This record gives sequence, C-alpha cells and structure tokens, in this order.
Amino acid sequence: MVWAVKGEAPPLNPRPDFRDQKVLYSIFFDAHDSVVQIIIRKGKTITGTFMQTVASQKWENITRSEGQSLDRGGIRLLHENALPHKTKLVKSELDRMRVAELDHPTLLT
Repeated sequence: MVWAVKGEAPPLNPRPDFRDQKVLYSIFFDAHDSVVQIIIRKGKTITGTFMQTVASQKWENITRSEGQSLDRGGIRLLHENALPHKTKLVKSELDRMRVAELDHPTLLT
C-alpha cells in the first residue's frame, strides 16, 4: 500500500518483470542423483533442434563418463513443459537414448 497526498494520483509502481530472471532447466537423473543439468539463461532462443542437439551432446558425455552402467534405461528426464521440449524431433531423440520423460507437475494457483 502506498500513501498519497489528497488530490494527487498515487505513484505508479509497475510489477517487476520476472521474465528477465527466467532460467530454463532440464535435469537428467537416475535413482541416486542428478546425472546432468542443462541450464539455459535469458537471451537464448530455444527450439526443438537446439534441445535435440543439447540432449544428444549431454547424453554422449554421460555415457562416456558412466560407461555401460546407464544402458539399463534407468535415466529419467524432468524438463519444462515448453513446446520445444515436446517436438517430435526431441521425443524421437529421447526414445533413441532410452530416456523416460517424467510428467511435468501441474501448477497450482
């Protein structure tokens, strides 16, 4: 609440733009811990091709460092429910990598 002088309009106080602080996360994890996190900061355009390339590169890094222990299909992915994550290109890449997507939690308002 803002006090205003009688007869004067209250000062404008626009809501802060939280989009400036928005960060996009995609997290690959197994039963024990997060395996890799993809953090994309403001200013990067996210497309299905970008997500497919990043996911593929991260997957190659995971399998190189963890070896064959990940070949059991035990990796899960939790990522934003944005359109680029849901493209056929990304879905087919995740299927190829045998990574299961977790349902995005419902937002409660």
